Amino acid sequence: MRLWFQKIFVALILFGVPFKGFGKDLALSSNINHTGMFLYYIMSKADNTIISPIAISSSLLIAYMGADGATSDQIGNSLHLGIPKKNVPAAFKSLLSHLTNVGYNLQLSSTLWIDDSKSIRNNYKKVLTKDLGGEIHQVNFKKSTEVANRMNNWISGKTDGKISSIISSAKIDPSTEMILASSLFLKGQWKKPFPTQNTGQENFTRIDGSVVPCQMMNQTSKLYYYENKDTQVVSLPISSLDANYSLIIFLPKHKTDDLYSFYYAQDESKPEGFISYISQLKETSVSLSLPKFAASQKLDLVPLYRSLGINDAITKIANFSRISPNKGLMINNAFELSAFAINEGGIFATSADESFFHLKSPYVAKATSFVANHPFLFTVYDFDAKLLLFIGECQVPLNASDSSSLGSDK
Repeated sequence: MRLWFQKIFVALILFGVPFKGFGKDLALSSNINHTGMFLYYIMSKADNTIISPIAISSSLLIAYMGADGATSDQIGNSLHLGIPKKNVPAAFKSLLSHLTNVGYNLQLSSTLWIDDSKSIRNNYKKVLTKDLGGEIHQVNFKKSTEVANRMNNWISGKTDGKISSIISSAKIDPSTEMILASSLFLKGQWKKPFPTQNTGQENFTRIDGSVVPCQMMNQTSKLYYYENKDTQVVSLPISSLDANYSLIIFLPKHKTDDLYSFYYAQDESKPEGFISYISQLKETSVSLSLPKFAASQKLDLVPLYRSLGINDAITKIANFSRISPNKGLMINNAFELSAFAINEGGIFATSADESFFHLKSPYVAKATSFVANHPFLFTVYDFDAKLLLFIGECQVPLNASDSSSLGSDK
């Protein structure tokens, strides 16, 4: 069943709405989506779950380019790479250049924390920093409190304070050799903001049937939309002159106990319908009601690495000889950190307290109703690069008493 899921959801992503072409080899994007979607499928989910496939893959690529032998093979197989290893740095550099040249705040951060007793090969330093966009920090893991503080300050700075902690000093011991960490931070405004005067308190029904109040945003606009008998899909474009990013909401029409498997089951029984969801989005007048929501999550990747078939890299038999000539280097910990919040202005919008006034809708045709008053799946998707930036679920929306800050990670 998992194989069906991987092939079908990747196909959905690859057949997205063709706004403007990325003009590059999309093989790496497909690999990243494949790995991210599978990890999301197998990971434990609770409340508002979120991951960044591109952030997870960037840290895996950092490890991959420093690995050799069976360690390299296992990581490469987990990424389903369809391109030779020697071509990976150039392909990722091209993708990274596309991501960082957008007209708003998007920051992909990947870092390798390595004990200062290990020397690092110059060739590896060049590949990591010039092509993979990563950082290397050499630290003394015997000073666990100092290292934990440095790592936590690093992630706070990379996520504008939305995530304030990666690790506690108790998780670092003198035998620690290497830690991977990655994050993606996106801050952008909607192309069509929600008028703040239209936001009001409404009810949201959770999976267990309980009803909670939420702050529901409302607007009527022309948006890209698709529906069938089972689901509704709407795309909210994020404002930028240089990219086609959108928040895409997948809303089941009926109650489901397992939101992600709900779409997976549809895929298996009627794959042609699900593959065509994004490709069949059409501009439609939509009366959209969407709750404010937020998610912040620290994902421990080591258990998930095992599920991907990565075993040697996290044991003493790891071969990271392309990173350092010193023996004994292994991945002790690996984390992916994601933070996400939306309001009337956009994603992590700083203009939430401003009023957005829209003229009376010029559309004569009756607007299609899209009311997200129960759990839904969401993605942030780059239509140019055919790439998943985030994927997650909204199970618990924000209400009037919730702070707009995400606070610390889960």
